[in-house]
Amino acid sequence: MAAGPSGILVLDLTTSSFSTLQLPQGVAHGSGGTTILSRAGDASGVYLIHVKVFQLRVWFRMGDNWLPVDSICLHEMCANLRKSDSTIKDGHTVLLMDQVVDYGGFVFLQMGGCVLHLDIRCRTLCKVYEYKSTRYRDIHPFMMIWPPIFPTVKYDPARTVT
Repeated sequence: MAAGPSGILVLDLTTSSFSTLQLPQGVAHGSGGTTILSRAGDASGVYLIHVKVFQLRVWFRMGDNWLPVDSICLHEMCANLRKSDSTIKDGHTVLLMDQVVDYGGFVFLQMGGCVLHLDIRCRTLCKVYEYKSTRYRDIHPFMMIWPPIFPTVKYDPARTVT
């Protein structure tokens, strides 16, 4: 929840108290960018992911400091993706999708009528969905082992109905 143009209102459930976190320098609510928070997988802190025009930045909050993690220029990545996939329309802005769970090194982006998957660690961008007539907003990342391992079906003649 926003607490002014450069802060986030935080509820500490252990102490039942509110506090305000200052955003990293250069990030402000309503500044034309998209900002989301994502908890660290080991609950050691929180990641802030910010996209403005074609620049994606990731910060990690540890203690009282925002530590820069990564900065990616998406302009060239999007241009290369349009060359390899002619169905992607020219987009003038890139927006973060709302659904990010534990920070796993990837984010979903919207651009030019498409949903894109950005692997931050490998720096790869690929199209995962193209909008048809309506805007599709419900994307929920789901991670699982691959290939899946299913339990063995036990044969029990007493349970078999003939």
